[in-house]
Amino acid sequence: MCRNTQRDYRIQQYVDLVIEKMWQLRIFLTEYQGELPSELPMEQKIWLYPEFEQQREQEDEWLDKITRHIARSLRNHYFNGKVITNPVLLADQEFLAIESIVSNNKEALR
Repeated sequence: MCRNTQRDYRIQQYVDLVIEKMWQLRIFLTEYQGELPSELPMEQKIWLYPEFEQQREQEDEWLDKITRHIARSLRNHYFNGKVITNPVLLADQEFLAIESIVSNNKEALR
């Protein structure tokens, strides 16, 4: 497997994990009877809270913000040694790959 293919596969694994956790949380929140946190940014509320499902389907601005958050989160975890133990300096090509792969998953994140 070539280096870029391995890189893209790992990035996709990270995004798949985020999507899996998103669905777990959405399911939990549909059954949750307590009060939901109000301090979350609006784009996260739209993304996760059941009462925003219609808005989630009809609007895109929140989704653009979420995909940027996910791409930044992956870069931050990478640099903090949470993704791999000995990170190397990423080139612009790697940053673009992260953003591209996350963006390719927009509809799955919706």
